[in-house]
Amino acid sequence: MKYSPKLHQAAVHLMIFQLCVPGVSISTAQEPAVSAIIPPLIIGPADHGDNEPVVELRDQKITVSLLQNAALVHLENFIENPVEDSTDFTVRLTVEGYVVIRETDTLGMTSRLLDVDLWNGDESVVPRLMQSDTTTDDVLPVTLGPHGTTTVEALFWVPTMIGASIGGYPADSALIPAGDRLLMIVLGGGDPNREVANTSLALLIFTDGLSPVDSLMRFDPLPDEQSDTTVTWNWSETDDAPAEEIVVSYHTSPVFRTPYDTIVKISSHARCCGLPDLREPESEDE
Repeated sequence: MKYSPKLHQAAVHLMIFQLCVPGVSISTAQEPAVSAIIPPLIIGPADHGDNEPVVELRDQKITVSLLQNAALVHLENFIENPVEDSTDFTVRLTVEGYVVIRETDTLGMTSRLLDVDLWNGDESVVPRLMQSDTTTDDVLPVTLGPHGTTTVEALFWVPTMIGASIGGYPADSALIPAGDRLLMIVLGGGDPNREVANTSLALLIFTDGLSPVDSLMRFDPLPDEQSDTTVTWNWSETDDAPAEEIVVSYHTSPVFRTPYDTIVKISSHARCCGLPDLREPESEDE
């Protein structure tokens, strides 16, 4: 039986944070170094005080299109109700204030997801907004009949500039300077008491002049598969997830002029093309 990494959300402010990946060491004295984090979709009870739902996370896929200054993200969770009775539950996505704590090493990462859309099956759904002192969540209520299944999907994007979410985004029309970029992808269900999906896949697609073979591109852990334009992590045939998170670090150069060099340009591209293409990519025959 496979269990998710021991990750928890909590309200913490770190005085020291250090992240090490091959060839890169980044530390800050006041705030976390990683602000671009892809959080998981979390399955939970329908109402406060209810028991955990009996539904099972069967398959999970994380697809990321990486730009010079942002990551466009498509999350898919295939969920099954294994019992004879209908069941109500929620799927939650933390859109702001996500924090990760690991047992042996406390990591603090905050993230603000932009242009978020959620689906339950083929239906686009407006989620319920839930706010606490530290987080803002989109909460999607779901009902499954006996032995019913559904695929819950999320589309959003997040800037990858170090400290962007914490120190504040640049003005919408301000030019984003070249520099260091970091992205963290949280694996598994994000809850230590729930099983990881039977099959899980993280696919990173390189666009906007980026390449996985660039000497300034670093991965931790190393991907299972790599091509000229993609890298893949697949833990469908392992007893445990390969790591608690995937960290991607890279550096952009002023020599390459990306057309998506402001927040407003990234958002426009994400809404019109980037995110829809991630959810429904064109077939090679078209």
